[in-house]
Amino acid sequence: MTIKLQEIAKNVGFTTELTKSEKRPEWIVDTFNGIKMELEHHGPHWEFISCFYQPELADMLKANFPQFDKRRGARAKFATPEKLEAFALEILNFIEENEVEGDWAPGRKAIKTPDEGYWEKVAVRFIRDVKEEWEHGLTRTALGFDGHDNLIKIGHSKAYQAAVAADSTYTGRREHIVPCTMIIQEGIRMVREDDASVVKIAQMFKSNLAIVMISDEEQQLVDSVYKTTMPAGWQFGDNICARLDAFNIAY
Repeated sequence: MTIKLQEIAKNVGFTTELTKSEKRPEWIVDTFNGIKMELEHHGPHWEFISCFYQPELADMLKANFPQFDKRRGARAKFATPEKLEAFALEILNFIEENEVEGDWAPGRKAIKTPDEGYWEKVAVRFIRDVKEEWEHGLTRTALGFDGHDNLIKIGHSKAYQAAVAADSTYTGRREHIVPCTMIIQEGIRMVREDDASVVKIAQMFKSNLAIVMISDEEQQLVDSVYKTTMPAGWQFGDNICARLDAFNIAY
């Protein structure tokens, strides 16, 4: 059905090429007025998807088109490619006639939000993604874990500071002192087992998401034993610098 999906994309004005993966056999993505649009074909379904990262726009489209289901973003499935094409054209005409605009750009993956309010915003999105089993949103990149150093940088090791003093171009390593994979898994557990609130998820992220600048040698030492884990017996709520302390890294 690859040719058919490409035909639909061309008919509705897409200019991008078809993409394939193991989980998503066929899909094409393009942008209209800053709004991300996807045409997808998998199994017996033909699907139109939009606004994963623009919830306000998704809600607006859902309010005007009952074909969209209640999942994240604006998503609608169809039994035939003809119905998909007709619906896509209807959506694009609506966007043009009503001068609807978004701010999505190709390659956008991480949360784009100012430091102010970050913890609450990322918690809201995280809870939604866990409940909707949207695994693409449960990564350090998608959650913005590497985009808010002003909030999470808490120190520099003495070895790092000495290296910078000797060579001002030295960059060293940004070390998440609690591995991001552990933070994400704890958040998933809190949502699924405890039905944790936005406030509690935000506080867990705020209490554990932190970086210390360390030297290359120190980073290699820590990762040689605790690349994605904390020392034995460590639990959330304990000292977040336990990995650094285990190797007597002064900071």
